[in-house]
Amino acid sequence: MNRDLKFVLTQISIQIFKSFIILVAFFVFGSAFADQPTFVKSNGPSVAFLEHYDTNGNLVQLEPGGRFYHMAISFQGKWLQAHPYQGVVLVDIDELEKMGTVTEIVRVNSPELTLEDIKPYLGLRYDQNFSWDDDKMYCSELVAKLLNIQPIPMVFAPGLWPPQYQQYNGLPGISPDKIYLLLKAE
Repeated sequence: MNRDLKFVLTQISIQIFKSFIILVAFFVFGSAFADQPTFVKSNGPSVAFLEHYDTNGNLVQLEPGGRFYHMAISFQGKWLQAHPYQGVVLVDIDELEKMGTVTEIVRVNSPELTLEDIKPYLGLRYDQNFSWDDDKMYCSELVAKLLNIQPIPMVFAPGLWPPQYQQYNGLPGISPDKIYLLLKAE
């Protein structure tokens, strides 16, 4: 056999072997990574937590050390969210991910939501002042109220929030990160 042909056959064998190793690694370890964004707590509704990056590739934080920019809760195959321009609406996952990347999904230990549960919130406008009333809604307020999670004093950290939000420090409310920590601890 000619030396060039042996070299080519050896290179092909090496490529096949590498591909085989990668395939085996995927089957052995792939399942460990397949469900990374999800941890399951029960058979209740799911809560999606989204991260968002600015144009420089930096994670947008709503609080120091925070990860999550937005959140939504599942309802009959859709996601209920409080959107800054649309208000409280039901959307599919593609529409939800226009707000960021779903990086965690938590299944909550509570009954599935009913239409009666969500009806009072559907169509409400977005609350850019983050008040804990029922006239307008922001994303984490909506999820907290549907899951009966109590508000805590809010902190609008300078440097992360414009100065006009400092007036809301200490008022009742809750962030996506705080809800995530509470659900993860259950």
